[in-house]
Amino acid sequence: RYGRLALVFGLCAAIPVIASTIHAVASGWLPLGDDGVIAVRSFDVFSTHPPLLGQYSQSSQVIGKDVLSPGPMLYWLLAVPVRISASAPAITVGIVNTAAICAIVLLARRRGGLALMSLTAGALALMCASWNASTLHDTWNPAAALLPFTLLIFLAWSLACGEYRLLPLTAIVASFTVQAQLTYIVPVAALLLVALGFLTTA
Repeated sequence: RYGRLALVFGLCAAIPVIASTIHAVASGWLPLGDDGVIAVRSFDVFSTHPPLLGQYSQSSQVIGKDVLSPGPMLYWLLAVPVRISASAPAITVGIVNTAAICAIVLLARRRGGLALMSLTAGALALMCASWNASTLHDTWNPAAALLPFTLLIFLAWSLACGEYRLLPLTAIVASFTVQAQLTYIVPVAALLLVALGFLTTA
C-alpha cells in the first residue's frame, strides 16, 4: 500500500518533468549544439568505433589539453532512442528523471515515513519547477545527471542505514552521474565514502 502511495506522490512531484517533456516533443524538440554532438556519439555506440569516454569539456580550452567526461554511459542510454526518432532522446531523459524522482520519494518514505515522503515530494516539485524547463528533459550531460545525482544522495543515506541490497543500484547511479560530467566526481566520491563507511560498521 505504501509503495503505491509513494508512486502516486512521486508522479505528482514529477509533473514538471512530465509536462516539460511533453511540451518539448510537441514543439518538435531536436538535438542541437551539445545535444547534437551527444546524439551523434550515441549513434556510434553500435559502430566499430564506439565511444570509450564521455562528452568533451569546455575546460579543455582553459588548460590547453583535451578533457572529456570519464565514461560513455550517457551515450549507452541514448544509443537506441537516437535510432527511433529525433525526440526520443528527450523522452528517454524525461523518463529517467521521472523514475529518479519516484525512487527518491520511495526512499524518503523508508527513511522518514509519510511526513518525510510528503515533504520530499513537495520539495522536488518546487525544485524542478524552479529550473529552466529544458533542463528536465535535456540530454546535455550536466543536466542529464542532476536528478540521478539527487537520487544518489538518498541511496547513499539508505546505504549508510544498512540497506546493502541497494549497492548495485547505487553503483549504477553513481557510475552514470560521474561518467556524465566531471563536476560530479568529488561529491559522488564523498557520498560513497560516507555511505560505505557507515555500512561497514552497521
